[in-house]
Amino acid sequence: MAESSGSSKTPSKIYESVESECLAFVKECAAEFRWRDLSKDVIMDIGCGSSLNCCNAILKEFPDVKALVAVDENRSVFSSINEKDERIQLCVGNIIKRETLKEFEGKMDKVISTNLIHQVPNKKLAFENVYYMLKPGGEAAFLFALDTCFCPFIEAMLKDPPHQAIYKVSEVFSQTLHFNCVTFNKL
Repeated sequence: MAESSGSSKTPSKIYESVESECLAFVKECAAEFRWRDLSKDVIMDIGCGSSLNCCNAILKEFPDVKALVAVDENRSVFSSINEKDERIQLCVGNIIKRETLKEFEGKMDKVISTNLIHQVPNKKLAFENVYYMLKPGGEAAFLFALDTCFCPFIEAMLKDPPHQAIYKVSEVFSQTLHFNCVTFNKL
């Protein structure tokens, strides 16, 4: 029986859920792609968000990873980051606007992204641009929502002025909305 995840969770519990989902995703990628030694690998996380959950999950699972590039189109995402591993390079960029990521073309061993692709209007262009980021033989993995009315409904409701007055939307809730859409589709 399908049920909504996160509907009665506090913000700290929601964050823990997103964090554990990213860790599970990294473990799944490691199994699927047979990742063992990433000490020579540079990995890009597209749509990293302020918590850097996937970057931190990779560091937890692969403490010897060479480097991580955390990409988000929203510059303010990075202003709230107080502490990060020195191997994480922060980059303001947009996967649809290839020119914002030009310096990374052909340099990534792996590209990952969670809870972003379903928000991108031109998915074909996004996947093409990911291809340009990868070295020959590079790998890419994505976690995203498929064909659900839940996300568009909630997003539309939160853009409606009467509902905006009722709900205070925080960064955690916004990230969780997309996380819950992915979780819902996995059930």
